[in-house]
Amino acid sequence: MKRLLLVFAFMLSTSFVLLAQNSERKVTDIVLKSVIGYDGQPITSGYVYGLDISKGLPLKITDDGGYRSEVGMDFTLPGYESFYYDWTYGESPEITIDLRDVARPAKWKVVAHDGALLPGAELVSTTSNNPKVTLAQTDAEGIANFYLVDDSRANYRPMPITVVPQAKYHTAYAVPSTKYNKTYYASNTLIDYSKMHLFLMRVKDFNTDLRKRMFSDELTTSYNLSYETVRNGQSTTSFVRSAYVDEGSDRVYYSMVYNDENCPITKAWYRFSFSGDKSVNTFSSYPFYREYDKLEGDYEFELSPTTWRPVRINVKDDLGTALVPRNLWVDGVRPVDYDYNDPVVCLPQGEHVIDVYAATESASVVYENDGQKSLRTIVVKDAMNVQEYDRVYNHGDYAGYEVTAVDADGNPAQGAYFFLSGKDGRALGSAVLDSAGRGVVFHEYPGECSGVISGIRNTAKLTWTDNSPIGMQTHHIDVCKDLRKVKVTVKQHEQMYANKYGNPELHLYRTADKLDAMPGFYDDTYIRCNWDSTSDTSHVFTANLYMQDGWLCGYLVQRDLRDSIAMMKVSDASELNFDYTKYAYVKYTLDGKRLQAGYNYEGLMAAPVGQAPVAEWSNVLAPEFLLPGNYYACVVSPNNASELSYINAYVPSFKVECPVENSEVEVALTTLPDEDYVQVPLKLDGIFFLAGAKAEAEVKFLYNGQIPLAVGGENYKTVNTEVPFRVLKGDYDYSVKGLKFDEKHHYVVGHERKVTVGDDTKAVQLDLSGLHYFNTIGYFDAEGNEIDWLDLWTPLCYASFYKGQDFLADCYLSSYEDEGLFIPEGDYGVKLFVGDWSQKIEHDATLHVDNQSGTTARIVLGKQFTPVEQVVAESNGSELNIRYVGGQAVVTAPVAAPVRVAVYALNGAKLNCMNVMPGQRIDMSALSRGAYIVRLSQGNVNSAVKIVK
Repeated sequence: MKRLLLVFAFMLSTSFVLLAQNSERKVTDIVLKSVIGYDGQPITSGYVYGLDISKGLPLKITDDGGYRSEVGMDFTLPGYESFYYDWTYGESPEITIDLRDVARPAKWKVVAHDGALLPGAELVSTTSNNPKVTLAQTDAEGIANFYLVDDSRANYRPMPITVVPQAKYHTAYAVPSTKYNKTYYASNTLIDYSKMHLFLMRVKDFNTDLRKRMFSDELTTSYNLSYETVRNGQSTTSFVRSAYVDEGSDRVYYSMVYNDENCPITKAWYRFSFSGDKSVNTFSSYPFYREYDKLEGDYEFELSPTTWRPVRINVKDDLGTALVPRNLWVDGVRPVDYDYNDPVVCLPQGEHVIDVYAATESASVVYENDGQKSLRTIVVKDAMNVQEYDRVYNHGDYAGYEVTAVDADGNPAQGAYFFLSGKDGRALGSAVLDSAGRGVVFHEYPGECSGVISGIRNTAKLTWTDNSPIGMQTHHIDVCKDLRKVKVTVKQHEQMYANKYGNPELHLYRTADKLDAMPGFYDDTYIRCNWDSTSDTSHVFTANLYMQDGWLCGYLVQRDLRDSIAMMKVSDASELNFDYTKYAYVKYTLDGKRLQAGYNYEGLMAAPVGQAPVAEWSNVLAPEFLLPGNYYACVVSPNNASELSYINAYVPSFKVECPVENSEVEVALTTLPDEDYVQVPLKLDGIFFLAGAKAEAEVKFLYNGQIPLAVGGENYKTVNTEVPFRVLKGDYDYSVKGLKFDEKHHYVVGHERKVTVGDDTKAVQLDLSGLHYFNTIGYFDAEGNEIDWLDLWTPLCYASFYKGQDFLADCYLSSYEDEGLFIPEGDYGVKLFVGDWSQKIEHDATLHVDNQSGTTARIVLGKQFTPVEQVVAESNGSELNIRYVGGQAVVTAPVAAPVRVAVYALNGAKLNCMNVMPGQRIDMSALSRGAYIVRLSQGNVNSAVKIVK
């Protein structure tokens, strides 16, 4: 059974927690009277909060005030693990640190990499404010005696410990605590360097003048070793920086990694290359690279960079095109410091396979660098002069695609981008249109391809499909002749100009098919609109946009004003007109003082009667321009330092009329009198086992069904007894979203209630009756088998609860917290999202709740549930493919033989290349979100797959 942690996001409302009131705090002096050690004797040296204890106690620690609930003071004491002591406001400012019941003796042993005992190793535990103090040092038997601080004790938070060995090729080791398992450092711990893997790189003749003339002292790979571990189905990539020691003329770089059996390393990468510095005529260097699926023993390498020789890669084609190399791969790895303006790379003598992508300086003509035709073998000889290698492209061996484009003014569309991809989604290449509006991509893809042109002024992306045989295909676009024109006109209110609103911002989206919903406002794929010039007197903006047939929608934005453009056919949108002179300019005042409109922090809200105000980034909106209609306005203010908000001023209805262009309206709000309020508490009701228990509640309140109360705080110390606060009389809708009691979270789904507050109200009752309580969540497949997400590579990410078609809540999941769930009886749909945040796989499930359901919720998945383990089991004997599941890419293949995997960006750039076995998991964490093309080859079988991360 696994537990459920639910976190709820609220729109148009703010969650709050029942709070005890705090008075405003001022600067406080905390006095440390004494520090008592484990043996009962005073500790007279060390540091607290950056202050030296050896100068004498008591010490005064001054806090700068603010609204924090506590002050964390860091202690670094000789012989003790460093820790933070949390002093809470309201406690006595005079404190004594007594470690007799907090500290516990520890005896740690450190073993060297060769298995011998390791004396002289330092144990260090540091904090942010205090200087470094060694808490212990190992003796001749490798033993360090010191004291640990138990963080199960209230107010104490111990800090991590690092072992710093004084031995050759040994690196500092940050000892991982086991706090994620709810235990702490063991009193008897073995730090065993013999179980670590040593990566050692000896660079011959590093400390010689010849090496310094060839390369700088810096490495291009500051973190030479990286590795992936998996815990609870979640993969983590870590990076290790090498240390080094000089041995004669050589320099030896070394790094160590511990392969924890409870958190095994599933993949490791070792990279090493030197940095070129063109200011002193040094070169880019050979990219040494090794990849491991399993670590066994130690790894020692040796490089002799002074024996490497410079090679210049020259590229040209048989048409006489002036080309330059853009991407170079040597033996499947890309040099980090490669300079395309001076394409010289220093390589070890002997044979190397290179793969180079070439283009004109402006990138208007491109030869892609993928496929067997682009691979070449070169031989580097022993010669100090730069060896020249000419890579000649025969254009007749490629499928070529030439595009030309003319913009709306009849000029060549210089600077526009041309992208080409295959029918299977493979990226074939990209080019930038030159001064003649021309771009060419040469590639090897034999079938149907898709073209995209973007970046033409005031023009949507252009897409088309065409065949791509060997030879040259052409495609010409004349924006005025081939596309539909949409004229956009925006007439600003004169107050927009007076208040320096600037140019309108048009977010217009064109799609081939009708969308089910509007794109998110922050989707940046909209057409870039460049307005024609406008006079200062007319305040009129015009622009002609061009696009293919299809559908369009979007937004027109002017500061805080945002108007939606409904979905419509492009053919029906020859003109889009926006006339803001028909709006009224609104001035808001409170007790005669001008209030700031728009998204603001003053609590000012305004909206049509019966609607909740728009909210964004926790700020509500009071529009500065309104169309004719009936509106309300209010100001929500905090309740003093407790920050329990209340409605301070309220105009239930005001009418906006615009008899003439550029009308103005003033809305005068007045602070409501005290007799309109009552001082009442919140009180939990309807849950019998909460009687007398400490509890907190996350609640959403709406006054008159439309005005959200921004009620919040920071201490969360509320019990289920009276917490009085100022409440405006009237009707409220509310819903409880979460409860916390017994130091555990318990979350509520599907709770909506109403309450009326009047003169006779003694308490605002939060009615929680009718909810079924689960303290455990279980997941089962269609056959009734329980699913243990912790044992799968497909971690459960979050769940969405539905009642019929109505969405209730998103529930974010945790595998280590004991959480509960309150939910009304009934049948629910549950969508489980599996994987990591970059790639979520959705599974449908159900939950039935009745009075016989007990304390364990049974979430039952549909028959389509397939964890990644099943993909791995089916990887042999299937088609050559790759599946992206749960944050891991898994290769499937017809036979159990190595598969060559190459990952490309959509612009054709090769990002990674490796050999893997079918069923082997491939880490994709280094890739950012987006679409990629993965090319697979096994023998004579080839495949290309598009994945979205």
